[in-house]
Amino acid sequence: MGRRLCQTWRLGSRPNLRQMHSAACDNVIPDLIEAKLLDEIQKVKSLTAGAAAVVGKVHNLPEKPKDIEDDGEFHYGVLGPKGASDSGKPSAEARRFIDEKTSADSQRVYRNAIVLAAPSRDGLDVVRNAIKEYLGWEEVSTQLKDQDLDPTRSELLSMNRDAARKRIPDAVQQAYCIVVTVSDKNDVQAFKLAIDNKPLFQIIKEDARSRIQDTAISAEAMLPAVRTICGAKARLPIG
Repeated sequence: MGRRLCQTWRLGSRPNLRQMHSAACDNVIPDLIEAKLLDEIQKVKSLTAGAAAVVGKVHNLPEKPKDIEDDGEFHYGVLGPKGASDSGKPSAEARRFIDEKTSADSQRVYRNAIVLAAPSRDGLDVVRNAIKEYLGWEEVSTQLKDQDLDPTRSELLSMNRDAARKRIPDAVQQAYCIVVTVSDKNDVQAFKLAIDNKPLFQIIKEDARSRIQDTAISAEAMLPAVRTICGAKARLPIG
């Protein structure tokens, strides 16, 4: 068998940036990617923008069902990676936030009062890959920090690092394309949105499947167990 080439081989005395980046990506610690993932999700303001003016309370990355009160007010939550779901397939974690109040033994009363945004599984894979690409360029920058790079390679390194960093927020925004909530048949449903440049909650609100309306619903028209009035905004009653 022939000798395997080192992944960080160089042309002459100048570093081969792409090969160095490939090796650096292979060595990125998965836990570092997950930590960066949560940090990047929190930074994307479009996931929660405008929601506070409509709903009773906004919850960004709630950790447990009890973080979303069961008080009859309209709640909007942005789930973390554990809540990743697919169209027609709400994850067990997402279901817990709809069905449970504090634990599996404590069932939520106002299930219809919650609308959740969740990332798709495929979308999260894209985000993780974007993060790994960025961290790889960061590592290459660290390795070459004390070397005398020629201006062209120095600029190329900077361009690659900056481009990788800028891809992350857009990847996060595109990943959050799943809505998990209670359907008009009182079932937990998950459906996919077409993501554009609007704030996520606005896209959710404009989708008829979310059953969010601008006119208040009278208490008499609501089932007692699913009352979700919040000012002039409400979820339509079940049935």
